[in-house]
Amino acid sequence: MAPPTSSSWLSAGTPTAPPTSSTTGTSVPSECLLLHCNVLARTRLHSRLRRLMEAHAEHEPWFGLEQEYTLLDLNDRPYGWPTNGFPAPQGPYYCGVGAGKVVQRDIVDAHYKACLYSGVKIAGTNAEVMPAQWEFQVGPCVGIESTSKHCRLGFPFANVVPVGDHLWLARFLLHRVAEDFGAKISVHPKPIPGGT
Repeated sequence: MAPPTSSSWLSAGTPTAPPTSSTTGTSVPSECLLLHCNVLARTRLHSRLRRLMEAHAEHEPWFGLEQEYTLLDLNDRPYGWPTNGFPAPQGPYYCGVGAGKVVQRDIVDAHYKACLYSGVKIAGTNAEVMPAQWEFQVGPCVGIESTSKHCRLGFPFANVVPVGDHLWLARFLLHRVAEDFGAKISVHPKPIPGGT
């Protein structure tokens, strides 16, 4: 299988037709992901992990990851925060439901659907401890879970730990979806100095 090009949409399964931006009607470029599988062997510890996985295969280890993030407006201010100051103390926001407790669920839901469409093993989402802070989970992936000589993104590479690949693709999709909503993404644990 030849590596996907910018005219192919990268997915955790097989390349498909590229989705289009709802704002511009243009295809979503995938060049930013092309490098990922090409550098895994040199920059990641996949070969070491593979040896450990093979040595302990009878235990069938599962892997899952989570990513917390904050949705920011174009002025780098978290959505739902007062213009000057900070929101109410933590408490009602974590796994919250309803106006005044969560903001920008439309972005979160669109990201979840984009991950499902792309074959990303997204397991769930939840609101976190401050307004505009969310989390998503990917996995579980059992062991190395490589089904061929190609990684899950369609590149020729063996012995890939796909949960990391699913996380990378989910992060890309999060930024891409947020762009359509005019929002920014921060994965910094404290995006506002002195904030919660």
